[in-house]
Amino acid sequence: MEVCGGFDSEDLKPGWATCSLGEIDRNPFNECRFDETFRSFNYKRLVKRNSWRCCECAKLKKPLKRRAEFAKNEEPHANRPNIYLSEETKLKKLHEQAIKLKNAKKEIARLREKVRKLIDDEGVKIDTDLAHTFSESLGNCNISPAQSVFLQEQIKASQQKKGTGMRWHPTMIRLALQVYTTSPAAYEILKDTGMVRLPCNRTLFDYGRVKPLKEGVDTVVLDSVAERVRNLKHGYQKYHVLMADDMYISQNLVFLKGSGRLVGYVNMDDVDQEVRKLENYLSDVNDTE
Repeated sequence: MEVCGGFDSEDLKPGWATCSLGEIDRNPFNECRFDETFRSFNYKRLVKRNSWRCCECAKLKKPLKRRAEFAKNEEPHANRPNIYLSEETKLKKLHEQAIKLKNAKKEIARLREKVRKLIDDEGVKIDTDLAHTFSESLGNCNISPAQSVFLQEQIKASQQKKGTGMRWHPTMIRLALQVYTTSPAAYEILKDTGMVRLPCNRTLFDYGRVKPLKEGVDTVVLDSVAERVRNLKHGYQKYHVLMADDMYISQNLVFLKGSGRLVGYVNMDDVDQEVRKLENYLSDVNDTE
């Protein structure tokens, strides 16, 4: 008697991984008839000396052949173990990985050269003792996220050769707008001292004009005020007085290129409608409160 040899042919190996009718025998006992083979789950362990495989394993020929042909035409999955790949597929995969490794090494070398050039051109050299002191101060102090953003933006702005190349963080833009709208003179004094790097006036102008201005009542502002009032905890904090005052505007007509509108005249009918809308809005807010 001999041990059943199963299907060990190379042309059927691509079908081993997808065939659910048997299992792969890695030859743990060093059988002399095969190196590794594929057998049925119900295989007969011993066969006659003149036979190669048992009757149960013989039934796997057609399924293995069909799956092997399908596996040859199918692109293997990237995560499929190498033991389930054919020799041709293994060589192809090895060649592709070698190309990826070569390209990755080139990319790493290019990025290292880019970082080195940036350090040479834009790096700021500081004293070693000062660097240790600065690192220890930042490590020991408990700064807020807003303070961290401010420090990072100041360091980033100090390394810029031109002010036009600075891309400010939105938090810094909001802070600058708040200071500028409170006191333009104070904002200019802070900039002139050189102790603090701040966005230029043109940048603040662009951000401050994102929402186009128009005559009448701005309902967006009213909605924002109403939302803030609703979030107040105490009832007495919700009593407010909304006051409006007129202002003098130049009597000349001005053409706005951004919106294509003429500014300088007022449609009285529109103003009357805006006043009525304001009265209705305030009455609705009072009813909800």
